[in-house]
Amino acid sequence: MVETSLDRRNGDLFWKKKNLLTTAEVLKKAEKSFSMLPESGAGTKTGQKSELAELLINDFVKETGTDPQETVMGDLPGFKMPEPFMLDPEEREIIGLTGCREAFAKLTALTGEYPGLFNIQSLYAVLFNNEGVAECRERAAVLRESIEGMIAEDAIRHLNDIERKELLEMLIESEVIARTTFEIISFVMWAADRTLVELKDTIAEDFIAMNSTLIRKSVSQYMTIPGGKE
Repeated sequence: MVETSLDRRNGDLFWKKKNLLTTAEVLKKAEKSFSMLPESGAGTKTGQKSELAELLINDFVKETGTDPQETVMGDLPGFKMPEPFMLDPEEREIIGLTGCREAFAKLTALTGEYPGLFNIQSLYAVLFNNEGVAECRERAAVLRESIEGMIAEDAIRHLNDIERKELLEMLIESEVIARTTFEIISFVMWAADRTLVELKDTIAEDFIAMNSTLIRKSVSQYMTIPGGKE
């Protein structure tokens, strides 16, 4: 996905140009699939990336029952381009810790319906079973922005340490989901015009970039809640 790197650095411009989402920014296939990865994808050895690429492609061929080497992904039966999704105005208004809890419960319930996008990622799931990816992104982005707004407005001063920790966990997870879904959506849009042969060259890097476990580790290192112990 080398060609889209500049667009990825400018999420808002990218999504407006593609007219897919109006708000944007900037895995595990299975434990055994990503057990070969180091803590940072940048340090992954060439041999490990090749092995991961082979695993992802081979699993895709098994799951589709075909070996579409020369057919672009967008022409395959069952390919899905993520549909735009926006929450209703009332759902975008998240008020206080209670509102964050309710929004977070909906978000985690939704992500749980799509393990192939978050916990056991596969090429087949990302390209064929991505129905909920835009909604997950929208809910995650709205929750993250709401928590950030509470912090900016100093609306958390009354929270105790346990509540601040809870809010931090929700902030981290919403950021992880927002980033993961951004990587998935941009990959699907890019892959639509590529053959399986073309995908193979960068698929390891692409799946490392959308690995929610690695994203969570990175996000957890710098996110804090002001005034708390975390």
